[in-house]
Amino acid sequence: AAAVKLVDEAKSLRPAGFKVVVREYEAGRDIFAADPATQKAIVLLTASHLAKSRFADYVTDRVCDELLASLLRKKLSYTSDEIVKLLFPFASEAFLHNNLPISPILSVVERHAKEQGLNDSIRKQLQRMTWQFHASATYGDERKAGVRIEALLSCPPAAKEGTKRDDVDTMKTSANKKSGETSFDLHTGEAWTDAMLVELGELPDTSRRHWHAFLNHCRSAKSSKPSQRFLKQSQTHLEAVGRAEFTNVVIAALQAIGQPGKPQRCNCAGHVQYREATEIHDTHVDLFRGLVWTTSLIDDSTLIGEVGDAAERCFQKIREVGPRSPKIGNACLIALSSLASETAVAQLGRLKSRARHVSTRKQIAKAFQQAASNAGLTEVDLVELGVPHFGLTEVGCLSEDFGDVTAEATFNGNAKTQLIWRKRDGKTQKSVPVAVKDSRSSQLKELKKRLKDIDTLMPSIRQRIEHLFASHRGWNLSDFRNRFLDHPVVGVIARRLIWNVEQDGQLQSLIWHDGSWKSQFGETVQIDNAARVSIWHPLNGSADEILRWRQWLESQRIVQPFKQAHREVYILTDAERATVDHSRRFEAHIIRQHQFAALCQQRGWRFQLQGAWDLWNAPYLDLPEHNLRAVLDIDPMEGRNEITEAFVYTHLATGQVCFYRFDDGCLDATNLVPLEEIPSVVFSEVMRDVDLFVSVTSIGNDPEWLELGAGVEHGDYWQKFSFGELAQTAVARRETLQQILPSLKIAEQCRLEGRFLVVNGKLRTYKVHLGSGNVLMSPDDQYLCIVQKRGSGSKRTDNLYLPFEGDNTLSLILSKAFLLAEDDKIKDPTIVNQIRSDLP
Repeated sequence: AAAVKLVDEAKSLRPAGFKVVVREYEAGRDIFAADPATQKAIVLLTASHLAKSRFADYVTDRVCDELLASLLRKKLSYTSDEIVKLLFPFASEAFLHNNLPISPILSVVERHAKEQGLNDSIRKQLQRMTWQFHASATYGDERKAGVRIEALLSCPPAAKEGTKRDDVDTMKTSANKKSGETSFDLHTGEAWTDAMLVELGELPDTSRRHWHAFLNHCRSAKSSKPSQRFLKQSQTHLEAVGRAEFTNVVIAALQAIGQPGKPQRCNCAGHVQYREATEIHDTHVDLFRGLVWTTSLIDDSTLIGEVGDAAERCFQKIREVGPRSPKIGNACLIALSSLASETAVAQLGRLKSRARHVSTRKQIAKAFQQAASNAGLTEVDLVELGVPHFGLTEVGCLSEDFGDVTAEATFNGNAKTQLIWRKRDGKTQKSVPVAVKDSRSSQLKELKKRLKDIDTLMPSIRQRIEHLFASHRGWNLSDFRNRFLDHPVVGVIARRLIWNVEQDGQLQSLIWHDGSWKSQFGETVQIDNAARVSIWHPLNGSADEILRWRQWLESQRIVQPFKQAHREVYILTDAERATVDHSRRFEAHIIRQHQFAALCQQRGWRFQLQGAWDLWNAPYLDLPEHNLRAVLDIDPMEGRNEITEAFVYTHLATGQVCFYRFDDGCLDATNLVPLEEIPSVVFSEVMRDVDLFVSVTSIGNDPEWLELGAGVEHGDYWQKFSFGELAQTAVARRETLQQILPSLKIAEQCRLEGRFLVVNGKLRTYKVHLGSGNVLMSPDDQYLCIVQKRGSGSKRTDNLYLPFEGDNTLSLILSKAFLLAEDDKIKDPTIVNQIRSDLP
């Protein structure tokens, strides 16, 4: 009656958030003041309700949850029959325990065993429970319960009455010893366990015994991070198995992450289901975590690289599951942050640049903070100092002896490594010599892995340097040369950029070329060690200075790693001054959400996909050096907006851009910052990002949009974007084309007219829009649909000099220009039919 009264009282009050605190109710206080017999009866009643009728009524469930947990913490004395009733729901194979508190219930049984012993009825119920609770169960709480049940079942039958505490402790120790030393099996069918078993199977018996002890130790890795005691014991086991052997075995396991294994069978609401084949089971996740933690004791570049790769695969999202294994991913981050070596920091930087999910980014940020703390540096200094050399002896050059030949790696114009082989007579070849494959395969494999690591790391270095535009960061000349200019890897990017150099109170823009500093006029400039260096932004240069830099870069055929001399600049307009605190410059564009989200991640903006469940979710960019946050308003596209199977909108509509200020680390979300108070370079860089988002992800870039059903509804917008006025990005593109057109093979057939590149073909004349890349044909501006194949480029533009990397639309425009200049040679029937449709 007291329990029913408590439920009725909770239903009538319905506390905020439905959180139930039993003692806050009169009936709850009556229950706690009741005699033990009444309290035990309520325990059995609530357990029975949760076992049979959970989800029938939410408030009743919450009351029973809290009441049962509270009463189980009281050390009530239960009879053997009461214990049997309490365990009965768990012993049914048709029952999944529905979050019943198994741990305190087992504590009740353990106290009963100590005080009265276990009769056959209790032992029978415990035995039936082992179908779900055992040392190799899927979930950690089930495994822990399984170990305790095994300990209870190991109690000698003769100790049913008068069992002393020492006897029970001996019983637990014996069972734990058994579980700890022999009660685990790696034959779970997972890719990583199978890989480990192959490696361990090739070891002698003595080594396997050392490994068995080591793996038992790793199974104790149940916390979120390793203790000093755990690492100290790991060091002892590591010395026993051998560092080289450990590295080989663990690398095999790490490389198997993401590979399919045997799908694990599990019960879900009484139904048998199978987990995704690449998931890491919870069965041995603690063991694996302990192995990963131990990698922090070995500063081996190959092993560190594998830990970084494994972290990336662990954080990869599996459909309807989420990240593959956050526990192992976080263990990898802890290992990398504990090492804080150049290679480890480089891996963290790579992971940071590629992380898509908010939770993953937070974990990586924590890892960076820990690594910086361990190294006694700021995070920024740690990143700049932590780029490994990868065996390069000078900027952009690697040379390694392979006997009769030498491997030479350099970087192409896109900062990608390229490998050649030089013979003793000076002749070179691109293919790997047969002798190297036969006799130096291990060395070759290690070299290729290093080059792959360089190519993987380069985008994050490029992104980090580009983000310097919106910062105040500068260096003395010595630090700058060490971290950027003379660094064998970073120098590949830094030496193709223009830098501000301040000395004797004078500021000038310079570039490092052919072993010395050069000015915009090509003159050599001497710099002393007292100079300060920072990155140059065209917004701080005159129009003549910018033009001279562009001409000099072209004369030297230098390809900048990103737009700098040709960078778009965005000045505050009169309309934006009139609106005071927000810009409507990029309002009312229709963009593809998934492509937009990927681009946000690439540019460092934070954004989560909008779906039918959302109220409001806007992408934003934090600018901590300026205590600012930039926000782009977006909303679902009006009209018929498609939704994916996950209820995510396919298209969005853009709104205004605004800024908020941080005050003592807290965001003031109530007051917008006037645009005139935003530093000019910061405003320009934010608007450039937004322009990039729109120009890349707009439906106006989709040549097939009008042919789709949705195209009818937004055909006016598509037409306006595809062939309308140029945005700043397209204006800068026009200036670049004006510069390089005279050097093209098809220069005589091309000219710039307003917002179009006009191409005179053999059959027709074409106008290629400089913003969207879409094409109109003469004589009546008929639209020509040219669909670029996914992942394909154009051989016509592969060897074409462009003064910067990263403008895919410019490459697309030039590719179409080359194609249409020889329109009589086009073979694609979908294009030919359109061109020849109205021709005689």
